[in-house]
Amino acid sequence: MCSTSIESLPDDVLRVIFLFFIDHYSLLAHALSNSTTTLRLVSQLWDAIVRCTPRLWTHLQMVFGEPAVPVPPPTVLSQWTTFSAEVPLTIDMDLSKGRDSEETRFIQYLDILSSAIHRWRSLRLHLSSESSASLASAFDRFEISRAKALTFTNITLRCGKSEKMDTIITNLARAPSLRHLRWAPCNSFIANAMTHHFPLNRLRSLYVGFYILPATIEVLRQCTSADHITLYFAHPGVEQVVPANTESIYLHNLRVFELVVMELDSPFLTLLHAPRLSVLCINFTDFQGHGSPPPNSTLPAKLKELLIRNRSLQVLILNSIPYTEITAIFRAPELQALRVLEIIYPDPNQFGGLQKVLVAEDEKNKDAVGTDPKSPPQEAKPRKPPSAPDSRKRKVICRPLLDGAIVLGWTDPKWDEEFFYIPESPSVRMCGRTMEWWRIVSKYEDREKAT
Repeated sequence: MCSTSIESLPDDVLRVIFLFFIDHYSLLAHALSNSTTTLRLVSQLWDAIVRCTPRLWTHLQMVFGEPAVPVPPPTVLSQWTTFSAEVPLTIDMDLSKGRDSEETRFIQYLDILSSAIHRWRSLRLHLSSESSASLASAFDRFEISRAKALTFTNITLRCGKSEKMDTIITNLARAPSLRHLRWAPCNSFIANAMTHHFPLNRLRSLYVGFYILPATIEVLRQCTSADHITLYFAHPGVEQVVPANTESIYLHNLRVFELVVMELDSPFLTLLHAPRLSVLCINFTDFQGHGSPPPNSTLPAKLKELLIRNRSLQVLILNSIPYTEITAIFRAPELQALRVLEIIYPDPNQFGGLQKVLVAEDEKNKDAVGTDPKSPPQEAKPRKPPSAPDSRKRKVICRPLLDGAIVLGWTDPKWDEEFFYIPESPSVRMCGRTMEWWRIVSKYEDREKAT
């Protein structure tokens, strides 16, 4: 009965249903390649519809060296590019678990896909620590200048000390439409290739993981058009080698900045000047990926310096404030103009009756919010963007997340109604909330421009 009813739907309706099923942004989606194959096995009608729908063949995901997810033979890959017609392709190839024997096949598959290089829209390559010069030189054979649809590239290395991968970034510089780049980790060879051979000033977004801060600074200086930057410092100690006389970094178009650090005494916070910055996320993590803050941190002082310089900030997300600093942070005059303040802690057991304490503090100090007798007058200037919420009416909230963490802070009630569900897990919690708040900021900015 059910089979008959769905088979009777028009082909165009079934195509819409199939496209929703394989949407890799959907919470219900699997890898597109597996989902497309599953649809074809249902019936001959579905198989015919799938084969005649190019948009169902646009996402290729392959994991080399993983027995549980076998890579299809080259003939199937060629068929895939044929069925996708002239629709732009999203390519995701993972060699991180493969060995030398898998690398040869990896390069062979890249060669097959190069026949459709003019349709590459998104390219993700996850490479192993044993990746050889032959893999890097394979890019020399590709006519990257023909990749006019390529706007996003993500290169992930399991070994950041590889000296051969800088040729990849040099070749990617020839992609005329590339505007979004993710590269991690980034060593001095790759950083040098970026600053000397890659048009960083064209990028709209940049995600880089660095081992040394001086290389980071030189790369960022050229990202003059970027509105979203994420920095990940892969090891502690890498930020302590910056000379005291290092010039500041001016990024006039930067709107969203995410900083992932393994130590909080970061001189980078004192170097950044971004007059249009709207969303800031500072994510402390350790080698295990945990976000519990250290017992002592100088972050609040450095954060205060950044807030004074960047008065356009509307959203601040942290997981890096020591527990003893929370109430002082909530009363800091530099934060009172924020529409959204979220301090995320992974272990709610640390807090006990903290919410009651915060409520009592809020009642006690509601008439004194925005003043701090310990702050010098020049640092206590309130940041008052247009239509900023009244800090005296703000309530500090304590909200649980689905993964067991808790959020302390406040949100603008109107913005809070716009917030969409984020899959909350330690790996995506901070960046997911950052992007969702940025979506809301952009939406309200567009509304103001329209009026």
